[in-house]
This record gives sequence, structure tokens and C-alpha cells, in this order.
Amino acid sequence: MKKNLIVLALLLSLAWISNFFGLRGAHTLVRKKVELVRAALEQDGYRVRWFTISERRNPVFNAMLANSVTNSRHLKGMAIDVLVRDIDGDGTYPQRDAQIIRRYSRRIESRYPAMKGTVGDYLSKSVARRMIHFDIGGKSREYSR
Repeated sequence: MKKNLIVLALLLSLAWISNFFGLRGAHTLVRKKVELVRAALEQDGYRVRWFTISERRNPVFNAMLANSVTNSRHLKGMAIDVLVRDIDGDGTYPQRDAQIIRRYSRRIESRYPAMKGTVGDYLSKSVARRMIHFDIGGKSREYSR
């Protein structure tokens, strides 16, 4: 548990450094997608407790991340990762919360086809298990790692 907290603190520090040096700046459309998902959840009574941890990345930083891929949409600012504390208000973050987020993301994509893309989670990972990945620029896809 302590090791997970240290790794999480390191990831958040690296994200902050990346943002500080001007590598923040996701495309307006993916930002809008995340905002619309949040607004739809809140409108239906969910208490959205998440914060953005990654937007645009440089290739060096991207390569340092264990779950990243070489053709990541983060490299072009077409993706955002959020760290989720809770969605349904039960104080935990189980698979049910990730399913709720995926469902709402698909709703937004059906209303705004230009926002189609991936929504993924990392529930099987120890440190990244509370992360949700949103991106645009493709067909609707989902993953759970």
C-alpha cells in the first residue's frame, strides 16, 4: 500500500512537471468530451470526484509510463486521463464506477460523433487502477487493462 502511494505521488509529480513545462494542452474537442461526460453524470445525480492527471505528453515522458503505447493519442493532445476517487457516492472505486463512466461517455459520443474515441480503465493495475482514459479521433472503443 505504501509503495503504491509513493508511485502515485511520483506519477502526479511527473504530470505536474510535464504541465509546468508547457506540455499540457489537450485538443479542445477531447476537453469538451470530458466536460460533457462530467456534466451529464452530475445532472443525473452522480457526485463526480476526479481530476485530470494527463493531457498532451512529450515522447520521452510518454515512454517512461508503464501503460503507454508508442502511438499514444496523448502525443498529439487527443487524449486525457483522469484519476477517479468515486462516482456513485459509495466511497469506493469498483468496476461499477468505471462502467458508469463508459456508459456516459458512449452517450456523449452518440450525440457528438466527432467525439468518438476510446474510453478505457486500468482496474487490473495496482497504481493506475483509478485512472480513466478518454480520447477522440477514431471509432468508439473500450478497454480494461
